[in-house]
Amino acid sequence: MKKLIILTACVLALLSFTLTASASPSHWTHPEYDLTQITTINVTNFTNNSQSVENLTAENNAQQNVMAALYAAASKQNLLITENIAAEKNTATGSQTSFFKKTRKTPKIINLQITVNKLGYSSTVIPAHFDNKVDYVKTKVKDSNGNYNEVSVPVTHQVYVPESTYYTSHVEIIYNLYDPETDTMIFNSRDSRERGGTYDTSGMLERSAKDLLKNIKKGK
Repeated sequence: MKKLIILTACVLALLSFTLTASASPSHWTHPEYDLTQITTINVTNFTNNSQSVENLTAENNAQQNVMAALYAAASKQNLLITENIAAEKNTATGSQTSFFKKTRKTPKIINLQITVNKLGYSSTVIPAHFDNKVDYVKTKVKDSNGNYNEVSVPVTHQVYVPESTYYTSHVEIIYNLYDPETDTMIFNSRDSRERGGTYDTSGMLERSAKDLLKNIKKGK
């Protein structure tokens, strides 16, 4: 029983480190583009690579949920989000050769390609165990003067904790922005986040979209 309690305590300690874990997105901006002039972001491609593998359960409706977060964030940044995925240009090859093209032009409309590598949750089963619980019991004790005073005495006892499941949500998205005229990549952001204690990714998606548009509006 002692081994089980120690093992459970270690598991809970490790899980506590991921309770609020969240990494800020890394991004790159083409030095010859002034992104502060952008007014419209046209989503031309959405690729969902997230799959239910090993301990990850992929989220359903990934595209719908990511786009909903982008629309909500855009309304606060005075940006217009449009979707034109059917009319997408094939920039996969051109982006490699045009990556270092330089231009002084300032596009007001840019194309956005989104790649979701991970979106969902993992789970860890915490076995049933006993935890120590401290209760305070009031009692009366006699002091040196012979008077009785009421005090609270700690009493430790064990309580049974049934088996439970601990969830961790995961988000990993790559955002690539292109000049629609030259197919030059002008902005790239890789956003990887996780949060323990929940299987809901909506909060992280909202922060991811907010950080993306905020970094674009900064222009650097």
